[in-house]
Amino acid sequence: MEFSEVVRKRRMVRHFKSDPILATDIPSPSLKRGRKSGNEFLHFEKW
Repeated sequence: MEFSEVVRKRRMVRHFKSDPILATDIPSPSLKRGRKSGNEFLHFEKW
């Protein structure tokens, strides 16, 4: 994994934590699965 990709994902996590409305829009199971696998971040990029 490239360093820039890691930084981009960390920024996304920080963004979702700072936006309560957006955070509640995400189903908890998929968010937890995304933290474990990292695949959920790919879905975020498609928005």
